[in-house]
Amino acid sequence: MKAAHFHPLDQPTRKEILFCLERLGTSDIKHIAHELKMTPAGIRRHLNALMQNHYVQQTIRRQSPGRPAYLYRLTEKALVLLDDSAPCPSASLFSENAQLCGTSIVARLFEQRKVRLLRQYKRILEERKAAAVKDTWTGDEERQKNE
Repeated sequence: MKAAHFHPLDQPTRKEILFCLERLGTSDIKHIAHELKMTPAGIRRHLNALMQNHYVQQTIRRQSPGRPAYLYRLTEKALVLLDDSAPCPSASLFSENAQLCGTSIVARLFEQRKVRLLRQYKRILEERKAAAVKDTWTGDEERQKNE
């Protein structure tokens, strides 16, 4: 029976598994289960679905006597999918800038933005406060006229 195709990023657990494998590179089920705080059986079920749809591939690591170890890693299809699903282009730009120029430049950019936004919001709050005070005075005057 052939598995139906699905989009792994639409399912939170499978999405977490893909991101976990992206971070770890190659890993076994026990390590993935530990990272995601799930049972190995649950991870195995999701990995089987991901393998059937060619997002994950399994390799066997032979050990001395006993069961072989199964390792899992992302396929090219999954890597392309994860690259295309980046939250926003600016996030990757900041990441690349940090790699090229160091994190201090990125930190300075964020600090400058924070200072600018604080100034902007302070001005907006002062304008709203002044408008509220003016409305209060106007309301008092209206009440006095009606009395």
